[in-house]
Amino acid sequence: MKPLVSMALTIGLALLPVLVLPSCRPDTAGGSWDYNGGSGCEAFVGMAEDAAADTGLDLALLMGVIRVESNFKVEAESRVGAQGLMQIMPGTGRHFDCGELFDPEENVACGARVLANYIEACRGDVTYGLAAYNTGLSRARAWQKKGRTPKNKGYVRKVQAARSRFSRRGCAAF
Repeated sequence: MKPLVSMALTIGLALLPVLVLPSCRPDTAGGSWDYNGGSGCEAFVGMAEDAAADTGLDLALLMGVIRVESNFKVEAESRVGAQGLMQIMPGTGRHFDCGELFDPEENVACGARVLANYIEACRGDVTYGLAAYNTGLSRARAWQKKGRTPKNKGYVRKVQAARSRFSRRGCAAF
């Protein structure tokens, strides 16, 4: 199946063309996800498109976060307990009324809501919104208030680089 080119909504940026690939569906018999081989990216584009549409975020931004946070591994769990594709802490998941954090659809939808909330709380600034997603809203807002570069700028740069790669090449970038 040929990929389609679509326009993605962004926050504070111009519309960017992005590659839209068909998403996978769960194997209902086994309850597992069909990743179609490759990097795993293709399996989650449809979920990220839905979450982007629901939150007004850029699809490429969500795919960049997923790439950096979990490298498209559904069952990723950090040493501090962050879970799933978008590495959501259980407490954050409860606060945002998320479902099962290891369920890819629920995780991506939840992560998008969290990220959109943080970007909005940081007055629409994607850099500080990403910093908040990685290290917490209070720290990011303190850096922003003082006009300081986020201390986790390496994380922000990685996500922005992955976002840019996805915008140009779709899942082939990963």
